[in-house]
Amino acid sequence: MYDLLQFIDSPDIREYNRDTCFTPAEWAVLVSKSLKRTVEEKIEALQYLVDCYTADQFKEETIWSEFGSLGPLQSFRDVVIETIRAWKGALAARFETEGIVFAAGLYEQEYSDQRRDWQYFSTYEKAWAYLLKEKQEYLDDEDIKDAKTFAKIHRIKIDHTTGCDGEDYLFDSEMRMVNVSIDYGKCFAEREEFALVDDYLVYVPLPFEKGDIVRVDFPQTEVHYGVFSSDWKKPDDPGRIHMWAPLEMYIEARNDFDYTDNCPYYDWVLGFSRCPDEELPEDEYVLKLIRAVRKGDMDFYTLLHKFGRGELKTMMKWF
Repeated sequence: MYDLLQFIDSPDIREYNRDTCFTPAEWAVLVSKSLKRTVEEKIEALQYLVDCYTADQFKEETIWSEFGSLGPLQSFRDVVIETIRAWKGALAARFETEGIVFAAGLYEQEYSDQRRDWQYFSTYEKAWAYLLKEKQEYLDDEDIKDAKTFAKIHRIKIDHTTGCDGEDYLFDSEMRMVNVSIDYGKCFAEREEFALVDDYLVYVPLPFEKGDIVRVDFPQTEVHYGVFSSDWKKPDDPGRIHMWAPLEMYIEARNDFDYTDNCPYYDWVLGFSRCPDEELPEDEYVLKLIRAVRKGDMDFYTLLHKFGRGELKTMMKWF
């Protein structure tokens, strides 16, 4: 039996759904959204689903795409087949160099929001060699060898003025390719466009309750923390499915209580995991106060009153 659970990135969500009976279509969506499994592993898993299930067995009634449709395709199984083709095409495009330049960069995950400087190369191999050299410099330096990094290679068409420049390749801190973006112009080649597998959404049961503090971790985004603040229930209408949950946060630099609002890689639930108090960074301790309010252990007005008086640090000694 193929281990599809490995494609649910969050260890807490993975364990919670160990006995969940996802349909083949739902599994295909979950596989496609993994950022902790390689592109090759995801292609292999999608091919397994195509080989083992018919179009009717995929049962696509419980998934939906907000920004696309089947287009000219007859079934979601066809979408999976076309996604495999598109991803394989993007991998093959790494070695096509005519009229192409490759931009590469390696960055620390902790500083992912800073401006990025790219280095440019005539071939993918040279760009990859540059990234390996940059990564080795981290590994050879005792002060930064444990820093989490991510890397990107962007395939750019020279003298191209319309549409997508080309493919993007994302690498995690172990230098594994975990995501690829396609060149839509080349992929569809004058065909009617349709949504690929990773454009679809699926409901995923979550183990978190209102007030839980969660850690959010994606390869190319700074690790951040927030308080799970909403009820999580399966909607009756698949068209109301979403895969993000608002998190309540405190931004110390701005002295500001804030919340996420469907921010890519900031509140997408597949990146959530439980954060024990002993692992919570000191500058995130205010989240304990938000948790206390959400779980009914403290009145909201008490937090508001103390915040207005500048006494948050005094309050944190209570919890």
